[in-house]
Amino acid sequence: METRLHDEIVKDEDLARVSGSTVASEPTAADELVHERVGRFMKLLPEVLNSERPQAVHDLRVCSRRLQQVLLTMFPKVPDNRAGSLVRTLRRARRGLSGWRDCDVLIALLDRRLRRLRNSDEQHAWQVVRAYLLKRRAKEIRRARHRLAKRKLFTLAQSTDDLLIERKQDTSIRVIPPDAFIAIVAEFIAASYTDWRAALAHATESGSQADAHYFRIKTKQLRYQIELARDLGDKEVLSQLNWLKKLQDSLGHCHDQVELARNATQAIANPEFLLSGPRSASLLLKRVARELLSEAARMKSLLAATMDSGELLPLEAWIDSSRADLEARRTNPSSA
Repeated sequence: METRLHDEIVKDEDLARVSGSTVASEPTAADELVHERVGRFMKLLPEVLNSERPQAVHDLRVCSRRLQQVLLTMFPKVPDNRAGSLVRTLRRARRGLSGWRDCDVLIALLDRRLRRLRNSDEQHAWQVVRAYLLKRRAKEIRRARHRLAKRKLFTLAQSTDDLLIERKQDTSIRVIPPDAFIAIVAEFIAASYTDWRAALAHATESGSQADAHYFRIKTKQLRYQIELARDLGDKEVLSQLNWLKKLQDSLGHCHDQVELARNATQAIANPEFLLSGPRSASLLLKRVARELLSEAARMKSLLAATMDSGELLPLEAWIDSSRADLEARRTNPSSA
């Protein structure tokens, strides 16, 4: 799995080179989008460092993804310039928060379960799991804040300002009008969509939880790229964006259930607990076994339905149209 995730990072950076030297000075809308997302990030960062509000942690991660996406599109040769350093800083910040965010999600899921449970023995077992998650969460918070308290994050606004100024001063860069920039964004989306289809087919065929999780990552990446097109003014993608969000939420629910089961088994893998409360442990494990079977069937059904869905056919047409527009501009620049 680590190898797959590493390959994703490399592929993400390779994808940023799709447009090559064609990408130039972006429209004002893209610059404004960068400023807006940087401002949002800098507003959330102190809150995450000084409070433990779960929504703030989630919002900071989402904001970092959205800012990263627009930077990757505006500055395609990521490893070769300052933009690459900013992208890597954002990625490290987001990863630093992932353990904290996972604990928040699982604790909220577990609290809803505890409110429904009536069997005191089983309640006791899940309370042990909750205590385990709280302890893990405290550790993840300390680790995340240590990683976030870096100079590069606190100078992010100045660094992005400098980056945009340098870009405007580079006379070798040709200005691209807003509609052409949308076409370039479409090339990024087209590449991600191809990867998304491949990941879906592989997950459907294998039935593996790891492959389903990988498909969830690809769904998230595709969604954020389509969001960029929307935020730059293209409204044709709204219905596909809403469908992808629902799909991502459904995939996320299955993933969260599996992660809760994993943490539950780790939490009760304690000889003293198993000896003193074998019935509690047994009830918990029986529920985990039933739910894992249920989630596997649900995931299989979800992937099959996604394979048969025609929801993204309009996206394919949009990609084809945008590609044709970009190719026409490359062939006859004077018509742009």
